[in-house]
Amino acid sequence: VVLMSRHSVQDKHVNDEVCLAQLTETLIYPIALEKSVDLLRIMDIDLKLQLTSYQWTEFSEENINIEFAIAVLVRNVIEDLESMNSLKVITKDHGSISQRMH
Repeated sequence: VVLMSRHSVQDKHVNDEVCLAQLTETLIYPIALEKSVDLLRIMDIDLKLQLTSYQWTEFSEENINIEFAIAVLVRNVIEDLESMNSLKVITKDHGSISQRMH
């Protein structure tokens, strides 16, 4: 979870953490504490490119339904974790793909 504000999008440590998370294929969940369009305007290009492919959750004052936003975020995390537990493994026999559950 990355809390995005006017200060955090300009912070070198936040940028480094997002970059490291992406390099290590760690799940990233950006949460906008202000309007995401406003944050995107002041973000440097590297951070913007790293975060544009992710679904942002809006926790800004303009978001009148915070409970719904939290429910969507939790559902997304659960779905991502469930899909991580279901790995496709190529068998040595014929190169076929099988499902392996952990």
